[in-house]
Amino acid sequence: MEYLVQNWGSLAGLVVSAIGLTWAIWTARQARTAARAAESASIRTRAALGRTLSLADIERAIALIRDLQEALRRQQWDVAVALCPGLSAMLHDINVSIAIGQERDFSVLHYAVGQISGLEGE
Repeated sequence: MEYLVQNWGSLAGLVVSAIGLTWAIWTARQARTAARAAESASIRTRAALGRTLSLADIERAIALIRDLQEALRRQQWDVAVALCPGLSAMLHDINVSIAIGQERDFSVLHYAVGQISGLEGE
């Protein structure tokens, strides 16, 4: 008992050190959890932004397809030929951006790119 009385400062330092170590470990775990949550939110935000950009690109591609259909209906071949390269590139870019963000089968886009490429070759 006399040892504890004489060395109470060392004992108090040991208790404070143990509390500090526990607090440091708890804080590190909280920081790791927060970092994981931030990374997950970043991935979800990036995917949502990619989908939004893809939707805008798809809308522009649909407008070009309508212009192409109208040019073909009116037999304006020079206009149709002028629209094909831009539409083909746009569909290719949409296809690539969607394939990067998601792993689904986009056979419709593959078909559209093939059809436009076929029109370019004619």
